[in-house]
Amino acid sequence: MTYAWPSNDLQDSKKILGLLGSFWSEVYTGKELVEDIVKVNANLAEQSHDHLMEMVATNSRYKIPLAHKEKWHAITIKQTDVNAGDAGLWRFDDPNLGNFDASWSFAFNTPLPATEYAIPLPAKLTNVNLIQDTLTTPTTVLHKNIDFKIDIKNQELLFRTNPFDNTDITQEPVFEDGVVATHEITLWLFNAEFDHDYIYEHAGYVINTKDESSSEYRDAVNAVLDAIAGCTGLEQVENLISAYTGVPLVKENTETVEDIYYTANATFVLTDKNTYKFTSRATVGVVIGDVVYKGASLVKEFNKIAMNRGKLTGKYGEAVDYKAIFNQYVYSAQISGSQAFPHDYILNMPGQIGQLSSLVLEKGMLGPKFRGSLLFTNKDVPLDVDYTRPGTDTANPYGSSHPLFYRHTPAGSTQSRLIYIDPIIKSFKLIGHPLDAKLFWDTVKSNEAIYGKSFNDLVIASTPLLADWPERPFDISRQIEDITTEAALATFAWVQGFSRHETALTEKRALVLGVNPLKFLAEHVLRNNAIIFHLQSQIFSDKKLNIDLGVLLRKIVPPNTHVFVVIDLPAGDTSVNMEGADAYGGIVHLTPEQEETAAVIASFSIKPTSFTCQ
Repeated sequence: MTYAWPSNDLQDSKKILGLLGSFWSEVYTGKELVEDIVKVNANLAEQSHDHLMEMVATNSRYKIPLAHKEKWHAITIKQTDVNAGDAGLWRFDDPNLGNFDASWSFAFNTPLPATEYAIPLPAKLTNVNLIQDTLTTPTTVLHKNIDFKIDIKNQELLFRTNPFDNTDITQEPVFEDGVVATHEITLWLFNAEFDHDYIYEHAGYVINTKDESSSEYRDAVNAVLDAIAGCTGLEQVENLISAYTGVPLVKENTETVEDIYYTANATFVLTDKNTYKFTSRATVGVVIGDVVYKGASLVKEFNKIAMNRGKLTGKYGEAVDYKAIFNQYVYSAQISGSQAFPHDYILNMPGQIGQLSSLVLEKGMLGPKFRGSLLFTNKDVPLDVDYTRPGTDTANPYGSSHPLFYRHTPAGSTQSRLIYIDPIIKSFKLIGHPLDAKLFWDTVKSNEAIYGKSFNDLVIASTPLLADWPERPFDISRQIEDITTEAALATFAWVQGFSRHETALTEKRALVLGVNPLKFLAEHVLRNNAIIFHLQSQIFSDKKLNIDLGVLLRKIVPPNTHVFVVIDLPAGDTSVNMEGADAYGGIVHLTPEQEETAAVIASFSIKPTSFTCQ
């Protein structure tokens, strides 16, 4: 953006002087003094005008100013304030600390020769771009991110060089008891920005949520108030989560991607209407020329999965070549053609819901009788099947290839006949308190009588009845067909990884029938009334909000709808060999303290990475 000076009449002192008349602008011998007086009063008038415009802007919650701006703000620094107190100490999160090795000489609470010169940040200051030693005709002008920087986290103003070493800056002595105790300098901050909590004071207090003033905080407040005032829609939920993470979504109804470029610290996606900034760790999910729509995610680490059809194999914005992935996992691993394809690979293919390791139903969704939450894993588990009930010996209700049978030869007869087993599927394993898992299946059983359908009926109805079903787990060509057709979308499947069912007189030992609990949950419980936001925390912006997202979602999500926010934390790449060959010698320069403490039982709480709203 081009910055013009002067941008208004108040910044043109000669023009104002001319308005006073030709005597003051041309005849009067002290016109320079008059011009200076005019300039000072014009600055005050301009500041008053800016204050008025800030007040007017607060009338709309969409335009609330992020900060109060002061054209000039003076700060006084004492020489003894430089690197004083905590400002002179290194911090453990400082990227300049380096590695803990034999050359490391830092010590806790011990000042070190500083590479920067810190002073306490003036109260509520959030930004300033220029600092001068005087208002007019300055001898020193300091530029942000070149000569100084602002550390909001530690509330410090950091100078690259010690300002007291600059002989061009006038120093004044500070006397104590008639003796010079130190020196001080006065610096002038141009267009300094201060956080006066405008957003919270004018809108955020309504939803009882406070954070540092930022465009993300304002967007979050507006998303919640829009939902309260005009009824909650998907747009408001998306806007709230986007503001919380600092990951922007497409703003206009339609936009066309025109350029994508990368820097060391950021990734930018440019469209014909907006510019979107992401962290350097983000993976762009669009290409130049793509048409994108309002609310769409431009990066692969921010995914929205609607459960309107109960399908968990939905795409994350890109087509998936299942056969290519199959070849990658199977043929590259030199698995022979007669060996079964592990069902887990299908669930974990890129672009599928299998990227979720699990999903939690909290107590609020399960009911008041439950003690805690239940976890539904994205992994095949065997069904609890009762194989004891015999079926008919004259007909096979499942087709000629049904594997659940054994050959029985009656006493005194030389002819054998097939006895088909009619299995009753009862439940599958859930992770949680054992009494909660039992209560879940007891509730299912009690509902069977109410609705006239059993869990066993549901499994049978959901399983693809294919003519060559028994042979399919052992035929690799059949598996390729499975993962490229609708058959692969079934919740229930024969699970090769489990041992076969052992039964006396078994001729064809029945493969264990398994279920993916997460897919079951999505297809039969969350269908039509849930949406999942699957996020990767490494792409969260530095402007990510420090608020309780779950509380805000509960304010706006209707009781018949559920929003799951699943946040994946980045995996570490550090490993330690615990088997002796590379024994670690310990951290140098640390001596353990000898202290007696009473034995206590510690209790810890962890902030969840999944929220359930109802």
